[in-house]
Amino acid sequence: MLALLLALITQGPKPRPPALPSGPHRVSYLITHLVDSSRQVAAPVPGRSRRDLTVQIWYPTARSAAPDGPYLPDSGLAEALSDFGGISTETVTAWRSFRIHASPSGPLLEKLGKLRLVVLSHGLGSTRVLYSGIAQDLASHGYVVAAIDHPYGGLTVLPDGRILSSDADAGDDPVVLGERVKEWALDAEFVVETLLEGARSPLPELGALVADSDIAMIGHSLGGAAALQACRGVVFRACVDLDGAPFGDVADSGVVSPSLVLLSLPLYSDADLIRRGRTREQWNAMGERTRSVWRDIATLSGAGRLVVLRVGGTNHSSFSDVPFTLPEILVGFNGKNTRPERIHRITTTLIRSFFDRHLGSGRLADVVAVARRFPEVVELNLAP
Repeated sequence: MLALLLALITQGPKPRPPALPSGPHRVSYLITHLVDSSRQVAAPVPGRSRRDLTVQIWYPTARSAAPDGPYLPDSGLAEALSDFGGISTETVTAWRSFRIHASPSGPLLEKLGKLRLVVLSHGLGSTRVLYSGIAQDLASHGYVVAAIDHPYGGLTVLPDGRILSSDADAGDDPVVLGERVKEWALDAEFVVETLLEGARSPLPELGALVADSDIAMIGHSLGGAAALQACRGVVFRACVDLDGAPFGDVADSGVVSPSLVLLSLPLYSDADLIRRGRTREQWNAMGERTRSVWRDIATLSGAGRLVVLRVGGTNHSSFSDVPFTLPEILVGFNGKNTRPERIHRITTTLIRSFFDRHLGSGRLADVVAVARRFPEVVELNLAP
């Protein structure tokens, strides 16, 4: 969680914007506020029982002279990050000066024909903004990415300026976390339904351009668990979990749709482990427990549905913008850190390869074959 990671901050390298998108298309974005009045929030406040979702939609657009937009596009988000997110004033000031490689409110690039829609879910206590790098990279390759701020799951800024911040920490209670994962999966389904419903959609033309077989979900940490949960339904055809532990139905019954899990793999010397209060034997035992968890889920899921890859030189924050925007956090983990640009390239390439194969016609290379291009990536052995 972001609050825990921030406690590790020390003096270190300066923040910078996330990496350039790698695709051929110019990217645009818009921000919309969606309300699911049919469901109550997990931590309701007096007089407010509906689920308010802020969604940033990233999409390919025609090349134009429109200027790049700000990294912090919402009014009030900078204040929320300082007041509720624990981000220092100096860091927020730096973020406000960043320009991303996308312009606000450009026209959707319809000449691409059929488009693929991906919902993106943040980690508990975080915000969609910290996944801008992944979102804009996918959009530059012709995807439409809807990044959600879940109410009371991180930081949601409403149109009237009110801020919905994280409720009480659920800790390690698997029952509570399992229920939250189900809520977030329903949020994702609601976003898809709204975006593809023509008149209600902030991109009315989108419904005619996205086929049922071209909808997927990706999430980080608890958002990753929500992605796996969402893929147990009928809306999403493939999902990617970025370093999220399984909860709820997935932990009990496995995955249903093709699922990719990318796990962090810190590289610690014996001296690093001693500083963290662990022995090499303890560290190896932790790795074996991780393998056991995912092996059991693979068994429940059936052959071929689950792929688990580990990326060397990463930690939990690596699958976000944090290596760029909060680089001092990585220093606090010690160990050998893979360069942010390299992590970003590996992560986005694997995500895109997986979706390219499993959405639509699905004729491209298997993600495991793509992973072999990167010596940092190892496949987790899920055999009994």
